[in-house]
Amino acid sequence: MAKLAEVGKQRRVSEMQSYLEARLEGRPGPEWLDGQLIDLASRASEMLGACIAFGPNANLPNLSQADWDLAGEVGYEFTRRGPEGVREGLEAVQKKTPCSKVQAGPQGVFGVLYKWIQFKKNRKPIGPFREVFREHILETMPIGAGTILFGEPVLQRRRHSVVSLSQKFGVHPRTVQNALMVADLLPADYDAKRDFGAIDVECAEDLLRRMRRSVAISEVPKYLGCKRPQVAQLIEAGMLKPIAGCRDGRRSIAQGVDANDLDNFVNRLRSFGQSISEPSEGVLGIANAAEALKVPAVRIVELLLQRQLTGVELLDEELRYQSVLVDVAEVGEKLGCRTGSPGKSISDVARKLGLSATSVDFLLRTPPDGMEPVLTICGQTRHMGQMRDLVSPASVDRFKVDYQKITDVATRMATTVPEARRKLKSRGILPVWEPKAAGVELYRTSEF
Repeated sequence: MAKLAEVGKQRRVSEMQSYLEARLEGRPGPEWLDGQLIDLASRASEMLGACIAFGPNANLPNLSQADWDLAGEVGYEFTRRGPEGVREGLEAVQKKTPCSKVQAGPQGVFGVLYKWIQFKKNRKPIGPFREVFREHILETMPIGAGTILFGEPVLQRRRHSVVSLSQKFGVHPRTVQNALMVADLLPADYDAKRDFGAIDVECAEDLLRRMRRSVAISEVPKYLGCKRPQVAQLIEAGMLKPIAGCRDGRRSIAQGVDANDLDNFVNRLRSFGQSISEPSEGVLGIANAAEALKVPAVRIVELLLQRQLTGVELLDEELRYQSVLVDVAEVGEKLGCRTGSPGKSISDVARKLGLSATSVDFLLRTPPDGMEPVLTICGQTRHMGQMRDLVSPASVDRFKVDYQKITDVATRMATTVPEARRKLKSRGILPVWEPKAAGVELYRTSEF
């Protein structure tokens, strides 16, 4: 022994050696290491350290005693901190893995450390390190169910890589990668060459299933039975959600909506109401009601989804979005954009009667002597931020029967306007209102 001491090289005592010596003397050390046999704690530290210090493909039989001392010292820095420290050590190995080995699975990444447990030929236990290592692999690498890992079958896959997702769903890897990045399931600096496979299984597979059911945004109007502006409103309001948001200009996957989401949306719209074959008076589809009230269709949809309307009628479900009808007056009242009864705007009445808007406004406010106004206001509607009068459709129809413009009278008499005016005057028939004030020359039909 004395002679060996003389020729042997002196080395400083490492922290792991100090720990082992203290433990043999009965003194406590790191709790996780103290909870296992001393030789298991020592071996786990050395093997982890060898993998970190000399690489996963280190030639273990060729390591010198000094090398093993260094391995133990390096490994102890991680194992002394228990499972958390061990996982940090394993992550350090993964970060140093060459790109060529990343796709080779845990054996390619962890090399001798993995083979030490996976292919061990004796019954000597590994200790708690085995379970920590196994869990780390399952949580950071794409290990499929049924794979034998450290002597036990994997019951359920926990992680995916882009490649494993591509293989399972039959989708091109680049498409999968873009979809995952758009959905924030991959980092912006993702490097396919270093994809260890740490993608959450549940989120990733749900995304790929939704991709399979995807309806392109351009096809959603046809699928729902509505127009593009309404689809745009629904997406903007969050009532329809693209499969994933848009990021870094990657728009392909963001342009689709899950068909199940579209079906559920229609079902929610149709979840209450009275089934009918013919619509009642004053009831219109969502788009037409929105047009009549000059409001975005999405505001009517909000009322439907919140079940705030009572006068809802439902046509055949095959009409989907168009099958849902609403009471325009009720919607107008709920939205504060219409009061009274449904009617026509002054501009609509002007076009229908061939008059100017100024003349229609005059007729609404200037009745003939001793009579009620010939055109009546039945309510108001909000337009461009202001409440504007609505004209009773019935009064418009009566006006067309009871009054005629001088041009219409001339046509009826098959003569010119001046000649028609002269004939009427000769018979004592005068305009009902002063033409300059009314902006139009009108006569009672009953007088000729």
